[in-house]
Amino acid sequence: MTYTNNNGGPAFPCQEEASTSFSGCPVTIHHSGMSLRDYFAAVALQGLVVSTNYDTTALCAEDAYRLADAMLAERVKKRRGKVGG
Repeated sequence: MTYTNNNGGPAFPCQEEASTSFSGCPVTIHHSGMSLRDYFAAVALQGLVVSTNYDTTALCAEDAYRLADAMLAERVKKRRGKVGG
């Protein structure tokens, strides 16, 4: 399986403020969520599972990450202006 260092950043980042900390002061908690690469792979996996017949789940998962990596690569190209649209 090809692995890219570009995980796309967080898919669902959020910030929440807790009412109090141990000191009694409000605290801000940052959640990065799953990576965009993992999110793309999960969405791709749903389509692969219902539309194809894999011999092993590992092959299906590998293809899901291949698709996720391809989506991230296209995203980078678009940001650099290499793809029309």
